[in-house]
Amino acid sequence: MKFSWDKPPLAMAVTGDDHFLRRRWLQHTTLGAYQAGYEVVHVGSDGEVIDALSMGTTFGQPMLIRVGGKEVAYETVEAHMADNLKSRVCIVMDVDGSADEKKHPAVALVKKKHLFTYSTPARKQDQEARARKFLTMEAHRLTSNQDALSADLARAMVNALGTDLGVLSYEIGKVTALVRSRRGGQIEVADVTSLVRGKTGT
Repeated sequence: MKFSWDKPPLAMAVTGDDHFLRRRWLQHTTLGAYQAGYEVVHVGSDGEVIDALSMGTTFGQPMLIRVGGKEVAYETVEAHMADNLKSRVCIVMDVDGSADEKKHPAVALVKKKHLFTYSTPARKQDQEARARKFLTMEAHRLTSNQDALSADLARAMVNALGTDLGVLSYEIGKVTALVRSRRGGQIEVADVTSLVRGKTGT
């Protein structure tokens, strides 16, 4: 996600049926807003969005407004984007699944670069490939070693645990914690087999 909290987009949206990645995006965005001094408001209706917008724009309070994609009116987001170009108030819309033009009309106002979609691939082999890539990237992020997890070990973990990214995130977190505790940077077969549920024979 490439934007500055000094001048954030006035509206963003996250969509898709991958609940884990969607939640993670929302968590990272919310944390970034907190760290930048924003007030984060969770609302559940268009009226509450309007109240939050009024408070943020009137008092100049940087604000992130989180709302379900079908809970906010097209007109509310349209007016905010037209009238508050210099404000630091950002509406973030969350959509479970695909954004539907009738159910989530306001999402259509979001610029493409501020629309984030996380969907589960339809084909099994694509799900497995994505899961292996996710494990490799998580191992890199958690150990600061780009080669922490070998391709064979990533494949073995996916074969044993499946392709649910939430499960894989939990398990690779345990494994990398063990590796860091011994001040290592490379994940070994023994690290995985000692902690991970299922069979990880390579």
